[in-house]
Amino acid sequence: MKKRVVPFIFFLILIFVYVVLGIGFGERLFAQTPSSGTGGSSPGGFSSMPGSPGGSPSMPGSPVNGGSPSPVSTGTISIRQRDTVLQMTALENPNYDICLVFDISGSMKGILPRLKAQAEKTVDFSRPGDTLILVKFDASTRKPLVQPVATDYDKKIFLSWVKKIETTDGFGTDIKAAYYTALKELDNLNSARKQKGEPICIQQIVFVSDGYDIPPEYSPFRNMGSEKSKELDDLIKKADNEKLINIVPIGIEFKGYSPVLKNATGQTEEVGSTQQPIQDPELDKFVRQMEDALGRTPGGNAGSSTDTVALSDYQFYIDWLSDKLTLQKGGESQGTEKNSRVYTFYLNSDFKKVQVDNISVSAVYTPSMGDLTGRISGSPRVLPAKLVPPGDRRSTVSVTVVFPPNWSFKEKKSSGTLKITLYGDMKIDDTLTYPFNTKEMSVPVNYTVPVSKSLYLYTGLALIALVFIPLGFIYQVLVPITVTLKSGEKAMAYRLAHKGTITIGGNADFNIEGCMDVVAEIQRRFRRFVLVEKRDGVIPSNDGVKKGMIPLKLSQGFSLNIDGSYKEMEFLPGNQENAVQDTEEPVESGDMDDEGFKF
Repeated sequence: MKKRVVPFIFFLILIFVYVVLGIGFGERLFAQTPSSGTGGSSPGGFSSMPGSPGGSPSMPGSPVNGGSPSPVSTGTISIRQRDTVLQMTALENPNYDICLVFDISGSMKGILPRLKAQAEKTVDFSRPGDTLILVKFDASTRKPLVQPVATDYDKKIFLSWVKKIETTDGFGTDIKAAYYTALKELDNLNSARKQKGEPICIQQIVFVSDGYDIPPEYSPFRNMGSEKSKELDDLIKKADNEKLINIVPIGIEFKGYSPVLKNATGQTEEVGSTQQPIQDPELDKFVRQMEDALGRTPGGNAGSSTDTVALSDYQFYIDWLSDKLTLQKGGESQGTEKNSRVYTFYLNSDFKKVQVDNISVSAVYTPSMGDLTGRISGSPRVLPAKLVPPGDRRSTVSVTVVFPPNWSFKEKKSSGTLKITLYGDMKIDDTLTYPFNTKEMSVPVNYTVPVSKSLYLYTGLALIALVFIPLGFIYQVLVPITVTLKSGEKAMAYRLAHKGTITIGGNADFNIEGCMDVVAEIQRRFRRFVLVEKRDGVIPSNDGVKKGMIPLKLSQGFSLNIDGSYKEMEFLPGNQENAVQDTEEPVESGDMDDEGFKF
């Protein structure tokens, strides 16, 4: 027989094989799930990226966190984009502090008249609410002159100070002292506004010098360890952190917020850096930049020119606007999926009039420890994707990290890093938009994966299988089956164990009159029966005889060809002797038990 096991036993064996050999397959399949999306994730990380980053497709991207421009490889923006950024700045910052720092040492004698003329133009661009500051220096720094602008008369007062500027014949320049004075004055102005609860202002420093730093012996800035030098360093660090001061250098170089200085021999502190005398184009550019920033009317029209300008000249304003959007870590909670955690972040807007639109997010999860590797489930969500001031101040970002089932009998720890990146546009209306600098944040992920409840189910099934498979085998082999063999009015019952037989014919368990020897026998094989011929041709060929036997089922009839005469017989389940009225005592061969059954 090819099949000796009933379906129930086969099912138990499948359960046992699944539990013993297949447990953990789901975990391995889970861990090998490829990362989704198009973003670049670090090796071993799982990412989910939006279809396209934030920002209008027609607009170039903005620098990432104040870094190099991306994706504008040329480092330029169009006139329209520049005007859009400046319009936004004017809406959010209607007033400026404008500090003119002029080197009046003898080396500036040739350029000073042209410089004064250009400075007068800059003063004309100032608006009511602005504050004008003048700092003059050579070997010593004069007390700063401060003039708040309320009317045109205030401008005239400041212009009178500018017109009176003259170079000196003394030797030496103390650039650090002048820079310290300017930073200190600007810091005092914004600090006073903060104390009064007033809005702080963007501040402009126009620093004009040929870069020669020859401080006198009494200057505290000659000593890097002096209190004044330390205070200057602190002011520079503060300016770099707050990003509220835009420096327009003329004739001098700045690296970030630090000036690059030349000594008396003309050598700069920066290796390979060269500074040239102040040229008229520098003055023209300075006036043009100040006109762009200070002369912008809030809510006015932006230009439509596709001509480009240097991005670096306006990067300050892009960064300042982008810094009004802050990414904040929220909390974490249990997700709806098994073994999942939902991490929440907030994009907070400090804009008063500029809208934020097309906010999208990408997320990357990088595992660092643990056998159970998490992954990002689905796509990160941003609600709402548009912020319209003054009512809308916050968007909520949610990212779900899911971990595979734990198929061990103890909890397992898993950890990694979740990094999100936000994209989007700043906009005044549908035609004036510019992408904000991308916002990034990384948070640690630590999760203890509990033991999977299914493990106990599978373990129970395995134990059941371990118990019932042997019992099933015992049942198949040892438990006798009661059957009845009937021919005509004669019926005899038998109890057959595995490999038990019922012989048919003469001198057999079931005697047939006129038959001299055994012609066939019924064999039990596990829970099945076969009819085996002991004399060739006993089983009719049309019954599908194979190798002298045919399968036999309970309640099935069969025929035997005994010496040319066909004997019809029935093979019945259970003891059906009493169902047949037979006056003859059955004659049986073989061993009998007390009830008259044969094993």
